[in-house]
Amino acid sequence: GIIVRIRGFGGGLASRSIIQDIRAELVRAKERGKKIVVYLDHGADANEYYLAAVGDMVVAPEAAAFGPFGTSYAAQRLKGLLDKVGVEMQVFAKGKYKASTNPYSSGYTPEQKEEMTSVVDSLHRQMVEDIAKDRKMDMAKWKVYTDGRLFSLPTAKSLNMVTNVGYYDDALVLAAKQHGHEGKVKIIPPDLIEDIWGEDYVVAYLPRIAVIEIDGEIVTGHGGDDILFGGRAVGADDITAQIDQATNDP
Repeated sequence: GIIVRIRGFGGGLASRSIIQDIRAELVRAKERGKKIVVYLDHGADANEYYLAAVGDMVVAPEAAAFGPFGTSYAAQRLKGLLDKVGVEMQVFAKGKYKASTNPYSSGYTPEQKEEMTSVVDSLHRQMVEDIAKDRKMDMAKWKVYTDGRLFSLPTAKSLNMVTNVGYYDDALVLAAKQHGHEGKVKIIPPDLIEDIWGEDYVVAYLPRIAVIEIDGEIVTGHGGDDILFGGRAVGADDITAQIDQATNDP
């Protein structure tokens, strides 16, 4: 089985494709018979829940908050600022949409605005429909809450976004119960077990549940500490590799 603990990673529209990649790995794990328990430390925004929705069970504490479940894209415009300091930027672009997001342009043309709105609408609709399918939701009821509002745990539970109210220890108990064991899953570094009993013992005799924690912005490639701004980035390649390893574990 797999426990996914989501402490928070946020991310904007650019992260959506990364989330879809990780979702696909979790779906593959479920197709191979793995049970997935997701624990949300503080609730979830759109991207965080988009990933969590794949879980067989989703656990969150009583004070959890959810949303906003809108989708947005922000383009910075620096032309006005540069005009004030006497700096003129000239942008040469081929194609009427090429300079849509260039910060030195004066703004969207009507065609560019229509195109960007279409992209945002499409990505938003895909997320809303995927979550509804994952959680077997009533689409009409669910769509009311996808307009960018925030809502609390009781509402999330009524929508089947959360299956169990509890804390991380409760999620460990649920994960153990799904595999026919009482008590909670004990977190033991695999290297420690292998040092004591050897790898063959671990593979042959010990029932195992993979615990994957996501804490920090999800980026492409591999994660690490941000030496410039502090904090930590979580690599999508690292997460998918861990899920793949758990999926192929006997």
